[in-house]
Amino acid sequence: MMTDFNLVVVEGRLVRDADLKYSKSGKPYTNFTVASNYWNGKEEATNFIDILSFDELRFSKGDKVRVTGVLRQDTWEKEGQKMSKIKIIAEKVDKLFHKKPEQKADDSKEFKRNPYNMQVNRIYKEFKIPF
Repeated sequence: MMTDFNLVVVEGRLVRDADLKYSKSGKPYTNFTVASNYWNGKEEATNFIDILSFDELRFSKGDKVRVTGVLRQDTWEKEGQKMSKIKIIAEKVDKLFHKKPEQKADDSKEFKRNPYNMQVNRIYKEFKIPF
């Protein structure tokens, strides 16, 4: 069986301080959640994405990061109900910059000037994507 291509790159800000822990064998792993803004064709919206890195990362709430990794789906059963959640297993995490104390969490001006977001907006309009 051949495996499919699975690669994701996400930029965003940490919604809380990264949670650094160590396995029983002493290996580090870090869990954190990134808020990543996007344009849905009508307004700015946000995805909250859980990340797992097998590195010793010390990031703080508000830090802007770029994560490159693969998608993984965790599945479990809770009270007879099948549950699942998708997260990113990080292969590389770059800290882009730390949120300045006087900087507002709303970066809508930066978001609207970003050429990538302008391109996505054009695609939404051109192809009339309903979401």
